[in-house]
Amino acid sequence: MDQRICSVDDCGRPTRTAGLCNGHRMMFLSGQPLRPIKPKRPNGTVGTTVCEFAGCDRIDFKVGLCVGHYEQRSKGQALRPIKHYMPGGVPLPSVRDEHGRKRCPTCSHWLPEAMFHRSAREPDGLVHSCKECGKPQGRSAVYQRYGITAQQYEAMLIAQGGVCAVCGQECSRGHLSVDHDHACCSGPKSCGGCVRGLLCRACNRGLGNFEDNHETLVAAARYLLSK
Repeated sequence: MDQRICSVDDCGRPTRTAGLCNGHRMMFLSGQPLRPIKPKRPNGTVGTTVCEFAGCDRIDFKVGLCVGHYEQRSKGQALRPIKHYMPGGVPLPSVRDEHGRKRCPTCSHWLPEAMFHRSAREPDGLVHSCKECGKPQGRSAVYQRYGITAQQYEAMLIAQGGVCAVCGQECSRGHLSVDHDHACCSGPKSCGGCVRGLLCRACNRGLGNFEDNHETLVAAARYLLSK
């Protein structure tokens, strides 16, 4: 018996239910207008071109669209330009320093692009965190990274009263981050002797953003007090 074809014009796909192919049936059930279904792309071609939306230079993720525009379409929204995070139209993850290095938001270090895994989902084609920070890490790996023992970590935690050494708040994510002096060990690892204390994630990132510059921190405090 001849198989019936989807009732949508120029579809050509076999029907599943109610005279519609599976793709058009899902559109119908989700309340979306029935539109042509693009053929699947061959394996290995995703992430090799830019988004099909006019003026968008982000890497494609699915059906020729970047992640942002694909999510807009999945929600049934009209496609619109993706807002950039910084003035001048430069996406935040794409920022590079004068040496072409990218900043890892986890360890706050500027690192070569080779230190980041590739990702077709991101605007610059690289994941946010560096390879070292992206590794699955248990507590033992954290202690090894900062040159301390579990007993030393617990001793610092008790000395601080179980709260962040800066804001005095308990960590909502389960463990406080280990803070070390980047002037001693500029890389992501510490020798252990320059560990200063335990901080919550927000305070640890704050110090990293201020690059441990006490003069800038004092200036920021004066600014807040003057307002």
